[in-house]
Amino acid sequence: MMKLSCLWFLALGDTWGPDPADPPDPAMLSALALALPLGAAAAVECLDPRNFGAVPGDPGSSAGPNWERNTQAIQAAIDAAASQPKPRAVCISGGDFVTSDLYLRSDLRFEISAGARLLAGVNVTGKALIHGENVSNLELLGRGEVHGNAEHCWSSYSPIYNRVEPKGARSHLLYLSGAKDVRVSGLTFRNATFWNIHIQNSQDVTLDGVKVIGSQLYPNNDGIEPDSSVRVSILNSYIDVADDGISPISTVEGGELKELVVRNTTIRSKSHAIKFGSTCDADCHSSVFENITIWDSNSGISVQQRGAGKVYNLTWRDIRIETRYQAPRWWGNGEWLSFTTRKRSLEPPQPEGEAGDLRDLWFENIVARSENGGLLSGHGNSKVRNVTFLNVKVNITPGIGNYSQGQGPNCCLRDENATTCHQVCMGSKDYRPSYEEDVGCDSFGNCRARGLAYGLRVENAEYVKVLNMSVSFASPRQPWFGRWCFSKDEISSVGFDGAKCTLDLAGPIVDQFEPDATILS
Repeated sequence: MMKLSCLWFLALGDTWGPDPADPPDPAMLSALALALPLGAAAAVECLDPRNFGAVPGDPGSSAGPNWERNTQAIQAAIDAAASQPKPRAVCISGGDFVTSDLYLRSDLRFEISAGARLLAGVNVTGKALIHGENVSNLELLGRGEVHGNAEHCWSSYSPIYNRVEPKGARSHLLYLSGAKDVRVSGLTFRNATFWNIHIQNSQDVTLDGVKVIGSQLYPNNDGIEPDSSVRVSILNSYIDVADDGISPISTVEGGELKELVVRNTTIRSKSHAIKFGSTCDADCHSSVFENITIWDSNSGISVQQRGAGKVYNLTWRDIRIETRYQAPRWWGNGEWLSFTTRKRSLEPPQPEGEAGDLRDLWFENIVARSENGGLLSGHGNSKVRNVTFLNVKVNITPGIGNYSQGQGPNCCLRDENATTCHQVCMGSKDYRPSYEEDVGCDSFGNCRARGLAYGLRVENAEYVKVLNMSVSFASPRQPWFGRWCFSKDEISSVGFDGAKCTLDLAGPIVDQFEPDATILS
């Protein structure tokens, strides 16, 4: 590990400061954001925390002299608004305000105006900068920013893993727990030191037109984490983080996650753009993802089914995906699709190590450009069942990302009896996290299984239908490209109808499958 200054770190071209350059269709995203409503126009007295003693200013790498004063002043404004007849509002404007944990109240409009920022006090902020716990009828809005100051909370940089080592407090920017009827619109959440937005045990939460932006070098800065919640909607938003972009999870204590909707959203991630798990200890189900652009990400759409709950009834429609390899410590493996079931451990809540079901999956109108292939893999009794691919187009090509010569990052590749490190990851299969991969892996987070890149590789799965799907490989062929476009193991049942394969873009389009593939009539 080598020690870096913050100035050198900024020179890496990261996203501590301005928004990342050249996201897809920036004009469209700006137009969407400007068109979003900012809440009810009813006349309401908006309490200004400056009238309660808040002092603007950005102290930089420390919490500064005013964080306690600002925390007390903003909280006093919130509490004063809560004591008034409805409607109630608090408005942040006039610069930067360093603060610590703030607790919102029910029936409140909390607005951060353009040009204003709430800054997390470095090493003094606890679980979250903004809490919404056991509240209802809450609105957070504005064109301002909630900022986590992660640029001041790291100690060293690893060029091998292409990431920094965090230090100090790790805090969310927004934490909702036991919340009902919450709307968040227009705000930017930037540089959290932990998950940016955590929505836990809540229902009827809408995020509309938000931006979530984090350093591409900072681990565990997931964009949005819906957790054991019901009817969470993420609409018209932009997410750019190093860890998973959207990561639905559930716990036994919190209960199931269901009826999640993600629509009209653009995601960039150094890990999985969208990933269920790896904690789905209660059921995660009945969710829809549509009209989504995934770009410059390590992995596109994913389920890491490691919990005892069931993951089922998921629809993915109108998705555009571009993925590339990243350093091996990050989640993902350059694949457009990664749905796997594995046992995480031999400890409760998996006393026998089995993960729950993964079934009833629908993929429609997917266009992917990827440095690796797609993987659909069950394990033991945790098979993958009832999966349909309809109108899917996949192109496997090198040179999308920083390993443009096809050499790829180094990782540890497992054979049946041994693990060999410092091998090129290209074409490998990623089953992390799992009990098997942890055994004998001498470098945390690096283990992969040897393999090749197929448009779709199916393992231990039943009732998989591939309808009108085309797969092509770039020319010239690379050594990690699969021999076929579609591959399956001996125990999986896969049917094809209208599937097409181009093994070399200079060659003809042919129906070419691994031997024993079933062609549907």
